[in-house]
Amino acid sequence: MTIADLGLYLGKATLLSGIFYGYFHVALKDKQTFGWNRFYLLAATALSLFIPFLHIPLPILGSKGPGPGIIHMLRIVPGNGEEVTGPTNAAPHVSEATSWTTVLLGAYGLVVALLLVQFFFQLVRLWTLCMRAPKKHLDDITVIKTDAPGTPFSFFHWIYWDDHLSLESEQGRRIFLHELAHVRKAHSLDKVLIQLCCIFSFPVFPLYFIRRELQLVHEYQADHEATGRTDIDAYASYLLEHTLGIHQYGMTNAFHQHPLIRRIAMMHNFLPTMGKTSTWKRWMALPLFSLAIVLFAFSLKPAPVVQKDPTRILTVVIDAGHGGQDDGAVCAGFKEKDLALQLARTIARLSSAYPVRIMLSRDSDTFVGIRDRVIFSNARKADLFVSLHLNYQASLTRSGMQPDSRYYGIETYVSDKNKSFDSSRILGSIIEERLGEVYQAENQLRQRKEGVHVLSAASCPSVLVECGYISNPDDRTFISDPVNQETIARQILQAISDYSRGNELTYNVYHT
Repeated sequence: MTIADLGLYLGKATLLSGIFYGYFHVALKDKQTFGWNRFYLLAATALSLFIPFLHIPLPILGSKGPGPGIIHMLRIVPGNGEEVTGPTNAAPHVSEATSWTTVLLGAYGLVVALLLVQFFFQLVRLWTLCMRAPKKHLDDITVIKTDAPGTPFSFFHWIYWDDHLSLESEQGRRIFLHELAHVRKAHSLDKVLIQLCCIFSFPVFPLYFIRRELQLVHEYQADHEATGRTDIDAYASYLLEHTLGIHQYGMTNAFHQHPLIRRIAMMHNFLPTMGKTSTWKRWMALPLFSLAIVLFAFSLKPAPVVQKDPTRILTVVIDAGHGGQDDGAVCAGFKEKDLALQLARTIARLSSAYPVRIMLSRDSDTFVGIRDRVIFSNARKADLFVSLHLNYQASLTRSGMQPDSRYYGIETYVSDKNKSFDSSRILGSIIEERLGEVYQAENQLRQRKEGVHVLSAASCPSVLVECGYISNPDDRTFISDPVNQETIARQILQAISDYSRGNELTYNVYHT
């Protein structure tokens, strides 16, 4: 995951949770539909964090006759790529260890780790208090008698009881019913789950408002069970008298829970003539959830298309990187030059089923210079140029530079120095999305600041595809499998076919 991916995810989660909380604030807040409100807040949290993970392709079908093509234009981010200017057996470049992506992702992980430590410390405090205090078992409930500040409160099946409060008194009985309601309704599970969500997604600030409202719904439910619609004033008076200045234990369901004004106001709404909620306000949440899924989980994708003019054949140069004395990247006995050539030959072998004429810049283990590759393409008046490589990443360890398996996936490069840059970007976007259907791809394009000669100097739209990291065991296993090589080849050929059809039409381009 890149920092851009994380930022996009957090942005979507923030927007979704903000919309869900806004609806709750307008339509459901402080209503007596406690069970429904609890479900809504929990569902809103889960959907806010889950929907941004979804990327469900939604094909856009064209009309039966000629019509505009639709291209999902991917954004371009800086990248290193590779360009070997001469024979070498050295590994490709190694990016800086302290890149901004590493620093920012590390900082994010550090904050999450600190919040988890705090969360764990709260649990340890509760466990320690439970072990030190005398206990009384009532069926499946354990009552822990203690003089710790903040009692009474509950956590799962434990009720931490104020040793100075008599269970035989009217106040004690009602407070016990309050805590028992928390236990029976499993409110502690809600608290733990939403707290973990807030920890791992701490920048998503609407979750904190949702957590606060869920906590109040818990208190409303427990207050309702405790008062039984009678003696509300006496119950409220005790709550006011004992709440201010009370220390709270994190993660617990405390009787002395703020805000008092809303709790006391809700108690008076327990009377039968007050606090009714319209049914439509509750059920409107379901269309809201559905709309959020449609807007955020689905992504528009070009549907598979058939070439408009079967006689239109594109000449495409497939450039297998490195060769001869230039091995390219080498890892675990695999050489980049061999894998790139295998893939190029597979594309050529399968090309007869597609409206393309494939020409290989090299069809054997021979060295071809960078400039000679461009000359080969330009001399044959190629319509497209696709260069195939394997990526490599290494990191400094105590034993020296070693392959870094943290980097993975397919990357596609373009160059803004190419005279057909816009067309290169369209071609790269189609290829990246096609390859992303069968393996892990970035869903974005990359561009080297200093450029890549085979991309910049080619006279036609050109892209360079890094078909995975040879330094990553999973990528290496995938791309070295002949079956997977055939799958990759077919996806590249299909992408070229999609581009071929779009070449004759007017593009409707939209960006991510």
